[in-house]
Amino acid sequence: MEYFLVIIILVFQFFRGQKIKAFFTSTLLVCGIFFAAYQTSPLFKERFDLAINEVINYEVKSVAINQSVDSSVGARILFANNSIEIIKNNPILGVGTGDFPSVYKATSLKNSPNGPYATNPHNMYLLILVQLGLIGLVSMLSIIFYQIKFSFSQTEMFSRNVGFALPCLFLLIMLSDSYLLGHFTGLLFIFFSSFLYKDFESH
Repeated sequence: MEYFLVIIILVFQFFRGQKIKAFFTSTLLVCGIFFAAYQTSPLFKERFDLAINEVINYEVKSVAINQSVDSSVGARILFANNSIEIIKNNPILGVGTGDFPSVYKATSLKNSPNGPYATNPHNMYLLILVQLGLIGLVSMLSIIFYQIKFSFSQTEMFSRNVGFALPCLFLLIMLSDSYLLGHFTGLLFIFFSSFLYKDFESH
């Protein structure tokens, strides 16, 4: 998904001001690459079919039984469901920074005692909501918003294009894992942000 998003962003930036052409070009490219990968790569086909099958046939019991098998999509659905229950009980301020593992364990023992254990829900938005509530999520999204807003104000092509692509990429990949929690990906985001969003033009 991240790869396809990068392609779409690059196409729209290349065809700046030509939205219809960019839309059809990016659609053709994404569909063509996906079709080619599905037809020629057994590993891609196997993992895509497995993911679809896990979504369609999701059951808590089946995830618990098959937790030793490659069942990442099913496990993520289970993590999300348990996390959402925690969020419903602590919607505004969350349960506190660093408390996800203990709170999740208690919820998991109640709802899915034989299911896989999680130290984070593999979704940055759910992790923020669990730990810091709606206030925390709004705070995090405001950072992304101002980064995108700042990129639009830049006249230099690199700062404008990469400054827009970085937050958009993280908005997508944070759906599948807690990337700002990871050491390397968190540092990557901070490193690029440190110079992409500095207003050099005002000096």
